[in-house]
Amino acid sequence: MTEEQIQQEIEILAQQPLPQKRVWEVDFVRGLLIWLVTFDHFLYDCAFLFRFTSEFGLALKSFAVNYYLGYNLAGDVRAVIQYGCIMLFVFIAGLSCALSKSNFKRGVKMAGFSFAFTFVTYMLENLFGFVGMTITFNVLHVIATCTLMWSLIDLVFVKCNKTGKTILYSVVSIVSVVVIILGYHYLNNIIKTPLTPFQSIFFYNSTLFANSPGDHLNLFPALGFFMIGAMLSKVLYKERKTLFPFVNEKYLIPFTFSGKYCLFIYIGAQIFFVALGGILGWL
Repeated sequence: MTEEQIQQEIEILAQQPLPQKRVWEVDFVRGLLIWLVTFDHFLYDCAFLFRFTSEFGLALKSFAVNYYLGYNLAGDVRAVIQYGCIMLFVFIAGLSCALSKSNFKRGVKMAGFSFAFTFVTYMLENLFGFVGMTITFNVLHVIATCTLMWSLIDLVFVKCNKTGKTILYSVVSIVSVVVIILGYHYLNNIIKTPLTPFQSIFFYNSTLFANSPGDHLNLFPALGFFMIGAMLSKVLYKERKTLFPFVNEKYLIPFTFSGKYCLFIYIGAQIFFVALGGILGWL
């Protein structure tokens, strides 16, 4: 190969785009949160789904019950990490929108997983007797719904001029704040009038357990947090680059890896916990 050909090859390689690196801080926070969420789910399973006879199993169940019913230090721990972590998880999902090649495809994928999750938990409850296992609308369904909604908003955003983009984002911001306010209002002031399963998707209700006995999450206020995260992503990650390039990522691999594959960990952990609970129940 001549020197001229080598120079041409170098120029061609220089023009090719470099592989896009993942934004490590988003994966890190998402990875940390997914393990807190799975820990919460594991204790729910221990408290309400499994029966134990061993001394260890009974002690574990006692801790799990205290954790969920708000007793002692265990209850205080859950009060701190549970709802706040879920809302932060939804916010991070919104913040990831600018990093996705296609939010519509991501939303469809999430919707497929969430419907499959509902089907599996329904079968576990009705065929195998795991009472309270059915999940009709939880964080997976919320993120799938929000992502699909954002993909439509983003489609309109691309078509707008500068003034139109400002108006659109102002409207989305106002609606997001209203959704958060209404969501927390109904969390603290429970609706006593029975709601239909469809209505309970939006607001918390005293009859919610009958409509969705499993792990339930309402669109209000979660939708508001997602939309705020999605709008911030347009500013913070416009270039799709980390905000902390000076951090050595190799020390954070356990969390960044978990964040990258959080959907599989979320679903796989539940399957693992059911199997583990069954084994512990025999001991």
